[in-house]
Amino acid sequence: MTSEHKSPVPTSLDLEPIVADRALSDALDSLLTGDKDREGRCILTFAPDDKLRSQLKIRQCKLQAALIPARPVDLARTVAQMLLGFGSARASEEDAEAVVTQYVTVLAHLPLWAVQRACRRFASGSVAKTECPDRQGVFAPSTAQLCQLAESSVGRYWREEHRINDVFNGTPAYRPTEEECERVGKSFVELTARITPRRQQRSRPLQAIGASVSPALKQALREREELERIGRDGCNDPTGRDRETPISE
Repeated sequence: MTSEHKSPVPTSLDLEPIVADRALSDALDSLLTGDKDREGRCILTFAPDDKLRSQLKIRQCKLQAALIPARPVDLARTVAQMLLGFGSARASEEDAEAVVTQYVTVLAHLPLWAVQRACRRFASGSVAKTECPDRQGVFAPSTAQLCQLAESSVGRYWREEHRINDVFNGTPAYRPTEEECERVGKSFVELTARITPRRQQRSRPLQAIGASVSPALKQALREREELERIGRDGCNDPTGRDRETPISE
């Protein structure tokens, strides 16, 4: 009697666990303004109605189900299956168990489908150089390399779930009523009417600078002009002799 061998890696790994919903994505784009209030809540352009909230809740439940972290035993089986394909990963039973345990610890926050997809791509050699620049093909991927590739498959779902949570925890932008707008406009007109006469009373004609010069400043200016005149007269002495040179007797 032969037992059927089931691979831990399903054949449908190339399919997305959740189909993208373009309509809901556009709804999230129209709801989220990108701003936050003083309490850190996202400001929404409008409050979602009951129908939209129901659709977002269903989508959130699907995302949460797809993002459930894998069981350690399933992670260990998936990683061990991948490592068997790399000759450099062959080691003693104790060392192999320690290596797999390290992988499981690093990948514990990821869903099983993402780890399976990453392991399958490394085992088949389909990881592009741009995705993992430091990797050498003959060696098994490091824990960091395997984790980064698995997270790249999950990132879109994490971001979508985060955006839905922002909508549920957000607050609609405040929009004043027509009565409030009319009241504020009337108050502004009244305030302008009160301020304008005061500005007219405070405004004075500009005075010439010369009229505000103090007598002490005028005296200092006159003394400076006198010193400059004396200096010019000394330089233009008609005798041609320097005033500072003593005349010999």
